[in-house]
Amino acid sequence: MTGTEPAGDLESDGRRARPAAAGDRHAFGRLVDRHAGWVKNMLLAMTRNEADAQDAAQEAFARAWTNLADLREPEAFRGWLRSIAQRAGTDMNRRKSADAHPLAGEPAAPGGPSPAESEERRVAVARAIEALSDPIREAVLLRYDQELSCRQIADRLGIEIGAVTMRLTRAHRELSASLSAWGTP
Repeated sequence: MTGTEPAGDLESDGRRARPAAAGDRHAFGRLVDRHAGWVKNMLLAMTRNEADAQDAAQEAFARAWTNLADLREPEAFRGWLRSIAQRAGTDMNRRKSADAHPLAGEPAAPGGPSPAESEERRVAVARAIEALSDPIREAVLLRYDQELSCRQIADRLGIEIGAVTMRLTRAHRELSASLSAWGTP
């Protein structure tokens, strides 16, 4: 993956995504080349590990290829790919976190949160989400509880995809502020 082309040309993405959605692997390869750099950089920031970022990027592009026929607005390929890549990065982090946590019945690693602290954190997160305004909370729950893409959320709510991303961005900002006492997970 090189990612040497500029990523902002929506019309060019649309011209490549349409034939790729119809099964043109060469057109999809050009999309991969165009977007691989920023996808990998975003995933590196999420996973903080070069190998994990590479694996998550591969997974993201595989998911994109598999689901490309579902993309209704080919010009929105970049945002759609961003959602897929974020999910791949989150999934990678979950797998790594699950691997790092002890099995039930095993003692927790020294310095890790106690079960009581973990429960407190879970309750604090639930309360913080509950405190969000209805439209923002709805977007958060659809995204993270039901694991819908931004496009699926937009379709379900009858709003533009940009409104969905704005709601999720605002949720992140509000949740970060209200949960700052917990530090970074």
